[in-house]
Amino acid sequence: SNKALRSQNRQRKIVVRAGFDVGSGATKMEVASFDALTQEPQKVLFSEQEEALFSHDLASNGGEKLSTAMQEEGMRILSKFRKIASGHGCSADDMRGIATAVFRKAKNGGEFLQRIRDELGIMLRCIDQKLEGKIGYMTGRAYAKAGSNVIVWDSGGGSFQITGELKSGEVEMFG
Repeated sequence: SNKALRSQNRQRKIVVRAGFDVGSGATKMEVASFDALTQEPQKVLFSEQEEALFSHDLASNGGEKLSTAMQEEGMRILSKFRKIASGHGCSADDMRGIATAVFRKAKNGGEFLQRIRDELGIMLRCIDQKLEGKIGYMTGRAYAKAGSNVIVWDSGGGSFQITGELKSGEVEMFG
């Protein structure tokens, strides 16, 4: 009935979250609203990526460390994205993301991710290549037609993964 639906809608709490993917060649952010009770996504409010050549910078510095200039560029991009997410009603506690290959390789990658946490309040987790492949597979699977066989090839600026599902249901990554 309409009365039950109105009651259900009044109890529904919508939260806004921002997800970040700080990769070797680009930084991406998506802001979406979610039903707090069911965790179901409601609507994508913003989605953008900006080129950030972390991998190229690392290679230009002998494969050791990210340059100060590249770190500042990363901070500029993330600061801009943080302001956009905040403008959509996202609190700092609901800003999370992943960092990939270049941050595993750079000797100062962990320090830079800590600086992002300290200065911007964005929690980024440096993930390993296997998890990177699994996330890529799950994303591809979500966009595939139901019942279809899926293989995902993810070629980034610092690593690549080819991922598929075995007959056992286990996700297998090659890369």
